[in-house]
Amino acid sequence: MVVSIIDADGERTFVTAPGAEATLTAADLAAVQARPADAVYLSGYGLAYPSNRTALLDWLRRLPDANLVLLDPGPLAAQIPPAALADVLARADWLTCNAREAALLSGQPDPLAAARMLAAQPRRGGIIVRSGPEGCLLARPGAEILPVPGFPVRVTDTNGAGDTHTGTFLAALAQGGDPAAAARIANAAAALSVTRRAPLPRRPRPELADFLSRQP
Repeated sequence: MVVSIIDADGERTFVTAPGAEATLTAADLAAVQARPADAVYLSGYGLAYPSNRTALLDWLRRLPDANLVLLDPGPLAAQIPPAALADVLARADWLTCNAREAALLSGQPDPLAAARMLAAQPRRGGIIVRSGPEGCLLARPGAEILPVPGFPVRVTDTNGAGDTHTGTFLAALAQGGDPAAAARIANAAAALSVTRRAPLPRRPRPELADFLSRQP
């Protein structure tokens, strides 16, 4: 059960209680086979529940190395057992989180410092730290951190903005896009999503293209 509370300025608070979504088993995933070009999104919500965590880690270990994997630890980042988090990060091609979650994972309240610390840790891939209207930071091991600016819009409802950003970024990468270009498209999709009520995770390509064409 999830109750979403939206403030007048568009910010939201979730009140949750676990139910059937916390009872995933290995048997549930036995028939799930990733195809060669499939990208895999892994949520920290699943890793926070013991049954789900066991099933997901077992499935992830059997995933072919060629499949793109993205981890979004979510607001429960601090509740994921360190060993499980380390296993997933060792396999994930990308870690994406908002500034609060990055602070929980790194111990650094400043998003830039958090991105720098997360990128310095031994890992397979890159990091995205989302900073709301400011856009996001893109960090990769051995490279300079790249700020990817956001887009000013009139905010109505921020519910689902992070999911919109993550889904758009992963889709762009899966289609062979450059990470920086994918991050900019994701920023645009997230910006559009907060201008309307209720989460709308999917932004049609023509709408995104039109929005980006009107930006300076």
